[in-house]
Amino acid sequence: MPRGYRVYLEDVDRGIRFEMRRGGRYSVEVNGRREMRVRVTRRKLGMELEGVKPRRSELLPCYPNPGNPEIWIPYILSERCEVTVRIYDPSGRLIRRLTLGRKEAGAYVSKGRAVRWDGRNERGERVASGVYVVELSAGGRRFTRRIAIIK
Repeated sequence: MPRGYRVYLEDVDRGIRFEMRRGGRYSVEVNGRREMRVRVTRRKLGMELEGVKPRRSELLPCYPNPGNPEIWIPYILSERCEVTVRIYDPSGRLIRRLTLGRKEAGAYVSKGRAVRWDGRNERGERVASGVYVVELSAGGRRFTRRIAIIK
């Protein structure tokens, strides 16, 4: 690749893009048709594809994981809907609820758009090290991921 150019892999079905760097990986599970594009440009592009309506909603892997103390919770919406994130402690108790309100269809992946959890409970106390469950409620569906907090 000539110097000064960037190569991106765009997952059109999900509405997200990844910069392809030396040694980078992107896994794709294909069940039927999947639209992907490769884009070469001199410009730095964001992680979300503008004007693309994703085919399905999903909760993506949180980052960094493990986190200390904050974690970003990226997600994709296929339709405009109310969005709530709940965090459960290792014993299954709800420790934090983040009500995001009504969100437009699209990808919420970058730090500027993903949900940021500061590693605190509802009382503002930092949570202990451990494995927590993140639950995203959107459009009548629920998605979960496990995250780790390490201090």
